[in-house]
This record gives sequence, C-alpha cells and structure tokens, in this order.
Amino acid sequence: MLVLVLFFMGGIEVERKEKHKKSRFRWIISGLRRVHLIRRLQISSVMLPVITCLIIIFLMSISAYSVIRRNELEHVKMTEDMIQYNLNTFLESILTPLNALSTKTSFVSLVNDYNDVIENNNWSRYTSGVADEVFAYYADNTDIHSVEITGKQTSIISFPNHITAGNLDKSELMRTMMDSSQRIVSFGNIFLEQSRLYNDKCDKRIVVGVQIKSQLRGEVIGALFISIDSEKFLEKITMGMENSLYNIVISTAEGTPVAASICEDETGNLNEVIWNLPQENGEFLRVDHTRYLTCQSETKLLQWKVYILTNYDKMINRLIRQIILCILIAFLLVIVLSIITFFVSESVIQPINRLVNTMKKAELTTDTAYLEPDGADELTYLVKSFNEMSAKIHTLFLKNMEAQDQNRKIELDSLQAQINPHMLYNTLDSINWMAYLSGTNKICDIIQNLSNFYRLTLNQGKIFHTLEDELNQVECYLKLEQFVYDQAISYTIERNDNLPAEKIPRIILQPIVENAIMHGFTSSELVVKVATAHIPGYLLITVQDNGIGIPYLENQEIPVKEVQTNTESYGLNNIDERIRLIYGSKYGITLQNGQEYGLKVSVYLPDQLLSETEQMEEKDDNLNCG
Repeated sequence: MLVLVLFFMGGIEVERKEKHKKSRFRWIISGLRRVHLIRRLQISSVMLPVITCLIIIFLMSISAYSVIRRNELEHVKMTEDMIQYNLNTFLESILTPLNALSTKTSFVSLVNDYNDVIENNNWSRYTSGVADEVFAYYADNTDIHSVEITGKQTSIISFPNHITAGNLDKSELMRTMMDSSQRIVSFGNIFLEQSRLYNDKCDKRIVVGVQIKSQLRGEVIGALFISIDSEKFLEKITMGMENSLYNIVISTAEGTPVAASICEDETGNLNEVIWNLPQENGEFLRVDHTRYLTCQSETKLLQWKVYILTNYDKMINRLIRQIILCILIAFLLVIVLSIITFFVSESVIQPINRLVNTMKKAELTTDTAYLEPDGADELTYLVKSFNEMSAKIHTLFLKNMEAQDQNRKIELDSLQAQINPHMLYNTLDSINWMAYLSGTNKICDIIQNLSNFYRLTLNQGKIFHTLEDELNQVECYLKLEQFVYDQAISYTIERNDNLPAEKIPRIILQPIVENAIMHGFTSSELVVKVATAHIPGYLLITVQDNGIGIPYLENQEIPVKEVQTNTESYGLNNIDERIRLIYGSKYGITLQNGQEYGLKVSVYLPDQLLSETEQMEEKDDNLNCG
C-alpha cells in the first residue's frame, strides 16, 4: 500500500514538473513572439552564426596556440637530439680510425725509428713508411682538413698543410701533447701554428691531438694531429637545418671555443655571452630582452659541451603570425558567411515584409489586394496563395453584400406579406362553421385540412418539429391535392410507432410530395407512398410514386447533387442542401428508380436522441433570435 502511495505521489510530482516545464517553455516562446519576426530571422540567421563563428575562432585560436606551441617545443627537442646524435656520430667517425692508427704497431715502430734517427743523426736506418700510413688515413677520412705526425722533437710529416710549428721548442701544441695526462686532447678552434708564422692570412681550424706511445715503455714518443674545417664541421652536424631559429655553440671541456653557428640577425646579441654561457642547464636565458630556450649536453667522446639556444621570442612570434594569418582567413570566411546569410535572410524577410504590408493595406480597403510574385520558392507559393485568397475573399465579400441586400429585400417582402396566423385560423374556422351549418361536409373537410396544413406550416418560425407533425402536414397536403385532382391521387403513410418523438427540420417532405404530384402522373391515378424506418445510424424517410422515374438512373441509388438532370424542377436541391448544412455531408437525399416503375426519393437523417435534437433546436432558436 505504501509503495502504491509513493508511486502515485511520484507520478503527480513528475506530471507537475512536466507542466511546469511546458509553462516555462511557453513563457520563453511567448517572449520570443513579442519580437518581430524580421528581427528574429536576422538574429537567428545572421547574428547567431557570426557570434558562434567568432567564439569558435577564439577557442580554436587558443587551442591552436597551445597545440602548435607544444609541437614547436617538441620540434626543438627533436632538433637538439638530432644535433647531439650527429655530433657524436661525426666524432666517432673521426676519432675511431685516428685512435686505431695511433696504436697500430707498424705505425708506432715507424715513429719510434724516426725519433732514433733524429737522436743519433743516422738516416740510413729510416724508411718513409709513415707517409703511406698518413696518406691512407687521410684518403679514408674526407672530413679532415689536414693531418700531421710529430715525434718527440720535430714534425715528421703533414698533409696537405702543417698544423704545428714543426719543432718542440716552438710548438705549444707539441709540448701540450708531450706533457698531457690525457691521451686524446682537443684544442678547440685555434689558429694553426705554421700558418700564423709564415702566412699573412691566418687560418683557424678545429685541432685534435692523439698521443703516440711506445708499446714497450708506455712513454709518449710522438703525436698525431688532425685539423677540421669549422664550417664543414657545422654543416655535418646541422645537416641543412634552418639557421634562422637555432644558435649552436660547441666548446671543449675546459671552455675553449670549438664551433658556433649564430643566426645573422642575432650576432650582436650573443657575441658577448656566447662563450660565457652558464654551466648548468636552464630553461630560459634572457639576452637584451630576448628570451632563448637553452639546452646543454655533452658528447660521449672528448666531453665537448654543446649549447643550443633557440630564439623563443622569434619562435613564438612566428607562431603568432601563423595564428593571426589563420584568424584573418577565418574572419574573411566569417565576413563572406555574414554576407551570404544576410542576403539569404533578406530573401526571406523582404517577401514577408511585402506580404505583411499588402495585408495591412487590404484591411483598409475593400479592393482586391494583389502582390506580384518574384521568385520560385515557398514564399512565392505563399504570395500566389495570398493573391488567390484575396480574390476569393473579395468575391465572397461582394456576394455577401449582394446576399445581405437580397435578405433585406426578402425580409421587407415577408413583412409586407405577413398575415396574422390567428386571424387566418379564426377566418377558416368561421367558414368551416358556416359550411357545417349549411350541410356541405366536403367543404368542411377541405377547410379543416387547409387549416391544419397552415397550423403546421406557420409554426412561429421554428426550424424543427416532430416527425409526427411532418407526416401530418404531408397528409393534409395530400388530402387537399386529392380534392384538386378529383380523387385521382391515392396515398399511404406508414408510421413507425418508435419514432414519433424524433425531431427533424420542418417542411422537407411536402416539396418532395409536390414534385411527385407535378411530375409523376403516367396514368389516370397517381399512387404516393410515404414510409419511415430506423436503420443503423440513420433515420430513413422514403417517398415513392408510380410515375415515369428518371430513365438513365436505372436501379442505382445516387445522391441528388450528382444527378445530371434539371433537378430544380423536383425542388430537391434546396432540401438536400439544408440537410447537409445542418447535419453534415454524410446525410441528404438520394434518388433511385423503383424495381418496376416510379421514382423513390430517400431522405437520410441522423438517428439522434431527443435531447440532442432539442439542444439543436434551442441553438437554432437562439440564432434566429440573434
């Protein structure tokens, strides 16, 4: 029981919320309907798309900035990794064969022999095999600018250029190699000693030296020097990388410059700090109001320091320029969209304005309102429909005015021809009484039937009366017609005892019977049969005669409005139209030839309750009073 109560209360609450929601939406829609349709179309078709596009552009710009910035930083990291990899690969390709050559037994023996020759001044034991070893090494390593072999005191051979001064007393490079505790020494990017002494134009090269040690005693007996062109060296490690964004600085472990690739437009900024960079890795380095994204690493061989400085401001500015370009293109598209949507909305708004203005003018005049169609869309169809409707309304207006004039004339004629029913009934009663006193009973019958006929016909203007009254009226009319046609008319009226209280429209059978009398005579006697019946959904009244009928109908039952004949002569169209106006199109009058002869007229009325009929009569009385 508790569950049912809760369920019922929950259903009430849901229904209340739904009603509240509908009322809220109705309030919103009602508020929107207070705004002119033109303004709503402009807002929905122009302003809202433009605002939506601007918001989308703003959000996409933020998202694009974040994504592209992240991609740019990832690209910087990939570039740094590539430079580090290329540098290690290059040094390994140079130093590995250099180390192999300096430790080669035959090569060490040749250097040792040279030292003995210099010390003993005995050249008969010296062979030039060391030259072959140097030439072979130089030929295999095309990245090397020059190679030089030195002994303890003097230079042995160089190709193609000298690197040292050639003598231990004069060469700082040779003394450094003799005294160094490290086997491989990098001197950085320095002036070549031989070039500095003998040439006006001094050459700077990256110089690396390797000690040549005796295999027996382990003492230094000479050195193997190589020089590398700094420009080719940078080309090898950068591999055609864009040089407008990345600044590369390489120094030895002691801080001696090795090579540097500085963007041309940033030379002035970095010249003062390029060789005094911080030893620790930092995220940003600010130089003259310019931010640089820094990355520091160290080579596996020689322990060279590699600094990569990316111009962060330039990268961001380039990124911003790209985004601004995209935004400008987007704004251009928005403008194009706005123009297109404006003209599209105007193509809807202008015809609506014209239609509304024409309708307003039509309210102030009785002339036909006409609007020239100027398109091929739905609005053009609406304009054409409006023109047709306006023409029809004007036609109906004229017909209504004509009908009102005619009604006024009919009312005037009715008032002029109106006879006091009581005076008519009293006069007929007086005539009847005089005929009765004179003993003329036939005249009495005629007067009584005529009096009853008018009593049922002149029924104070009521539209409905009972079926029994309608049958009595027809019977009075037939009795009068029998007197006129000298008893050449016979009739039967079959009454249904279950239907006397049914109410139907007045005077619908008398015109049918009158038509049967006027057009049904084929012999000396006319037989008219009136019957009532109750069928499912209908109250059926039939009037059948023994006349000639309508030949082309055969035995088909056809609505009177579809009969192709002069139906006005039968007086049936007006009655059929009255029934359809009162009850609907499913009711009315049909015609059908009899099985042997004559014409059968069927009147279909609704099988209604008495209370419903009374309500309809009361409604009609109110309309008549109005």
